[in-house]
Amino acid sequence: MLWDVSSPLSKFVCLIGENNSGKSSLLQALLLFVEGRKIQSDSYYDHKQSLSVAVRLEEITDDDLAQISNSEHLTRIRGILQNASLTLVRRYETDGTSRLRWIARVPNEDRFKEARIDDLLKGKKPGGALATEVTSIFPELKDRVDSKTNQKDLRELIGQLADQLPDKQKTDEERDLPSGLDNTIRPLLPEPIYIPAVKDLADDVKTKESTSFGKLLGILLNQIAPQLQEAESTFKVLKGQLNRIEQPDGTIVDNRLEAVKQIESTVESYVKENFRAVTLSINIPPPEIKTVLSSAQILANDGVLGELSSKGDGLKRAVTFAILRSYVELKRKQDSLSSKSRVSPGYLFLFEEPELYLHPTAQRILFDALAEISKSNHVIVSTHSPLFFEPESTGTFVKLARRTNSQVGPKPFAEALPIDLKPIDQKARFQLITYETSNTAFFCETVVLVEGDSDFLVLPHLARTLNPAWEPNRVGLAFCRISGKGGMSRYKEFFQNFRIRVCVIGDVDCLLDGFQHLGVPNDCSVMREELLRIVDQFAETHAITGKLSSKDLKEIAESVTRRDKYVDICNVYQRCLEGNATVLEVKAAGEAFFGDETNRKRRTVLEEAEDETVLKSKHQMIQALRKHDIFILERGGIESYYPSGIIGADKPSKALDFCKQIRTREQALALCSQIPADVEADTRPEFEIIFSSIFRGASR
Repeated sequence: MLWDVSSPLSKFVCLIGENNSGKSSLLQALLLFVEGRKIQSDSYYDHKQSLSVAVRLEEITDDDLAQISNSEHLTRIRGILQNASLTLVRRYETDGTSRLRWIARVPNEDRFKEARIDDLLKGKKPGGALATEVTSIFPELKDRVDSKTNQKDLRELIGQLADQLPDKQKTDEERDLPSGLDNTIRPLLPEPIYIPAVKDLADDVKTKESTSFGKLLGILLNQIAPQLQEAESTFKVLKGQLNRIEQPDGTIVDNRLEAVKQIESTVESYVKENFRAVTLSINIPPPEIKTVLSSAQILANDGVLGELSSKGDGLKRAVTFAILRSYVELKRKQDSLSSKSRVSPGYLFLFEEPELYLHPTAQRILFDALAEISKSNHVIVSTHSPLFFEPESTGTFVKLARRTNSQVGPKPFAEALPIDLKPIDQKARFQLITYETSNTAFFCETVVLVEGDSDFLVLPHLARTLNPAWEPNRVGLAFCRISGKGGMSRYKEFFQNFRIRVCVIGDVDCLLDGFQHLGVPNDCSVMREELLRIVDQFAETHAITGKLSSKDLKEIAESVTRRDKYVDICNVYQRCLEGNATVLEVKAAGEAFFGDETNRKRRTVLEEAEDETVLKSKHQMIQALRKHDIFILERGGIESYYPSGIIGADKPSKALDFCKQIRTREQALALCSQIPADVEADTRPEFEIIFSSIFRGASR
């Protein structure tokens, strides 16, 4: 159910969200806007109030307006355009009937209101009294109004005066369209093709023009209509043989077949026996290309030859989208379609869950076809498939979520969350838009970012082991791997576009390398500087070194970042030899390259030191970050919590063995320490503090 939903649209729109969140309602609202058919009382959120569907049309061109044949109506439509845009409103009254209206930008001043102008001018003839009365209210028109100015001219002058006012002195006002424009404006709107997800597809695969399948078939068949000129000529001859033909000068020519004339005269003679003044004429509509094509049959042989309507839903939907793909292929082969084979302004494809009954490979092919179609038509799909998540093709994403608000009413309603990915750079898009991340963005309300495979496997297991209620799938929560701290800020931005709560579980390294990617306020940064000061002082006092192991050196050697830093050293050194860089610049490049030793020293202190000052500062830092949904594992990485006896050839294998061995709450709690839970120094098991905070905000 929709209550108050607003969203930008584009050529290709993807609606996402859980079942019963309002996706179908949004599609049906757009269908109602175009068609304007009567609706039932259960379609209203509040059956005592009218409802409206408003759509803003932008970048209206002369080619668009050329679809309007009535020159007078065209002039009037041009008069209500505002910066080549027009906002139309389909207003439904409580009886289920509707009318099409528009939104005008009108002056705030009461003197410009339509009702005031009507009272001022209605029924009054030109004259000095009328001129005086008008200029007393609109003194700006004093030099342009005289005793000969009539009502029409006065309205036009007042309108021009209103148009000249700055936009800040205007407001939106819903108005009736000028008389006669309701039907005239229809050619500006696309032809809707609606394919619901839950429906007897036998109806949709019928080839009648009114059905979705018939419209899709018409897309293909319309392209061959220009090649049937000879048939059109034959139909015209047939029309003359069956009916009287009215000539341009009004005269009637009767070249009908004698049999037709005889049938008409015979029937008429019997009628005249009782009603002598009555005459009859028989009009026989001849076939047209349009009606012939719409009666086409589609037969399928899946071992048994029969009409498509008798086949399974999977085959029916596959054929439906085969027609879409055929349309794409035909369109590609024709660089430009003739005006006769092209319906302007195109189609509005409204598809509910187009992925139904289709293999993932077929879903991908279908998506590509829809993306191609959207280049010249409008496509809006609702989907549960992450395969339809492709920002380079889809222009707009709208996530719908179910909400309740006692101030609105007792019924739940949908909230639309439009998603704009434009600010994210292209490279980041390709890195982030993967099946895993898009699936999370589609369906979750909370996401927990973790760095690697071990975290991804172990942390959810620990949560459900500590408390069965902390089962991620039950509460709309998902863990997502980010493979390195450097992408953390981009991932956070990505998920926040979907208005998803983002939590982070990281190791102690987050306090050393990559802290800037956490996105925390300045007071946390100040606290971190103080922590590092204390850590460095402790390391110096206790002669702790940051010597790197052979494994560390190997990882550094293979690191792209490390190679970049090495290149920087070489470049700065060469520039120094040439006199274009100072020794201090060479030193800074060297410190950046060898900074791992400093971080190694700091990490050793943070993970191992039991000094009261170090621990207090570290716990205060961790507490402060928890307030921003950032949870630091105080011992280091998750592997630091493994008990002895965990085996495996690599990290994922060891993580799986951990999950196999740690099966009870008591076993899980024995792996972590008691740490301060809040500023009052109340201590609780570390894992329990982390997961209780995460799942407290994730419950549905």
